[in-house]
Amino acid sequence: NGDSELWVDDFHDRLHVFVGSKSLGLQYRNENRRAFKIPASTASSDDAIELTLFVEHMGRINFDPEGMRDTRVGVLSGSPRLNGAALNAEWTARCHDFADVDFDALTWEDRDKSNAG
Repeated sequence: NGDSELWVDDFHDRLHVFVGSKSLGLQYRNENRRAFKIPASTASSDDAIELTLFVEHMGRINFDPEGMRDTRVGVLSGSPRLNGAALNAEWTARCHDFADVDFDALTWEDRDKSNAG
């Protein structure tokens, strides 16, 4: 069918995947990993696409030293893979400040709808 599969194996905490401005879905760190499907109609073989991996820090309430050993957030090891091949692109990582975001003005949708695909 020509669709591509994107795999991101090791991330913390919640991963949102976008191609351009289209959401491909999300996964939590404790869910079984599955591929994100990138429709063939997204780009021809000659076109570059913008892939955004937005990793959300979910916070912690855990004061047990054992539970706090690995509190890193982001894509942790390896490289995202497209159809099995590592994406050895230049990645930009940055933090976002949401202090000025009016969350009441945002439109929210069910997780089931945004994760379909």
